[in-house]
Amino acid sequence: MPVTEYTVEPLVPDTDWTFSVAAHTIKGMGDKSATVQGKTEPDEPATVIIPTADTTKTTQTTAVITLTKPSERNGAIGQVDLLVASVENPSDSVRFENYDGTDKYSPELGAEAIYVAARFESRDEIPEEFTLGDGNSYGGG
Repeated sequence: MPVTEYTVEPLVPDTDWTFSVAAHTIKGMGDKSATVQGKTEPDEPATVIIPTADTTKTTQTTAVITLTKPSERNGAIGQVDLLVASVENPSDSVRFENYDGTDKYSPELGAEAIYVAARFESRDEIPEEFTLGDGNSYGGG
């Protein structure tokens, strides 16, 4: 039975592809088919690298945080939120993965409050260093 369907994998997310088919015999390769083009869907963003705080630049009201731009290997980044949690004990574990995007008291998340401190509309807007508490607006809550 001739093969009429073939799955090409793994393909890279959010990538344009062009395919063509040609048959081979002992005499060589035959004519190529017309090309077919397509594009794979984007995937979830890759894991963002954990930000770090520069304790040498921290004051009573500000904190300097180093941010790393997320990879766009799975598609263009449409938005990046910098989330901040208020906790009683710095060793408390905050469960950001359960955060639903609303500013609220969240004991089930392990925090007194979680809020969006900054919202960057593209990967290119993300600064290498961010000062939390400097009084500037960064699109967050």
